[in-house]
Amino acid sequence: MTTLVLMLVLGAALLAWMLLALLRGVPQPTAPSAFGRLAQVVPLPGLSFACPHRLFDPADCDAARASGTPEFLVTAVRNERRRLALLWLRLLRDDVRTLWQLRRTMAAYGSSAGAMGEFRLALSGFAAIALIQLLRFAVSTLGPFQAAAFCSASRSRVEAIWQVCAGLFGRIPAAQVAEFERAWAAAMPSPQAALLR
Repeated sequence: MTTLVLMLVLGAALLAWMLLALLRGVPQPTAPSAFGRLAQVVPLPGLSFACPHRLFDPADCDAARASGTPEFLVTAVRNERRRLALLWLRLLRDDVRTLWQLRRTMAAYGSSAGAMGEFRLALSGFAAIALIQLLRFAVSTLGPFQAAAFCSASRSRVEAIWQVCAGLFGRIPAAQVAEFERAWAAAMPSPQAALLR
C-alpha cells in the first residue's frame, strides 16, 4: 500500500513538472538571419497560409444570411468552410511532423537546445499535435465557427516550434549547412507522396 501511494505521488509530481514545463512554452533562441535561409529549405504550408483566422470567422455567412441569401447556399458555404478548415489543420499537423523530422536531422549535425530545451520542445510538439487534433474534432462535429477560439492557439504553438528550429539552424557550422540542406532534401517525402496522404 505504501508503495502504491509513493508511486501515485511520484507520478503526480512528474505530471505537474511536465505541465509546468509545457506551460512555460518552448525556448526561444534567436537567430534572425537563419529564418530566411531555413524558410527556403523547409516548406511549411500550414504556417505560410495567409489568413487562417478567416476560415473560422462567421462574418461572411452571417452577412449572406442577413442579406436574404437562400439557406441552402449559406449551408453550402459553411460546409465548404469546414472542409477548408480541416485541410488547413491537416497542413498544420504535417508542419509539426516536418519540424519534428527537422529537429532529428539538425541533431545529427550537432545543433541542440540542451536536455531541458529538447524536453520542452518535445512537450510543445505533443501539445501542438493534441491541440490540432482537438480542433479537428471540434471543426468536424461543431463546425469551424464554434471552434474559432482554438485557431490562434494552434498556430502560435507551431510558430514557437518553428522559431526554435530556426534558432537552432543558426548554430549549424557554416561549413556544414550545404551538406545539411542536401541531407534534408533527401529525407523529405516527394510532393506526390504528400498529396496521397
